[in-house]
Amino acid sequence: MARCIIIKTDGEIELAESSGLEDLNRMVGGGIEGIPCRARPDAYTYINGEGKWEGLPVNEVAFEFLRRTGTELFEGDFIAGNMIVVGMGDDGEDHDAPHDLAIQLMFISEQRKAMADDTGE
Repeated sequence: MARCIIIKTDGEIELAESSGLEDLNRMVGGGIEGIPCRARPDAYTYINGEGKWEGLPVNEVAFEFLRRTGTELFEGDFIAGNMIVVGMGDDGEDHDAPHDLAIQLMFISEQRKAMADDTGE
């Protein structure tokens, strides 16, 4: 069982536990696709691999998190739907998400909310 962080499309950050693929699929609402965090080899993310085609809402906090962790993103690309953050061990298995990432994600989420308030969105 691994503790993970769910980045919801509304910017909320939730802590959850995953016992494997079935839980991850449920959390993202479909089949998972993995995205490594380039600057954080101790972390890994999962999204709904069909989220864009299914019309899931854009997840700005998840996109900003990936950008800040050094993940190369294409011009105009976006994350659709919830994103899950887990820890990645040397064994290649999912482990508990690093605690500092939960704090970083809460900070990003609050920044996004403040920017939305400032622009009246």
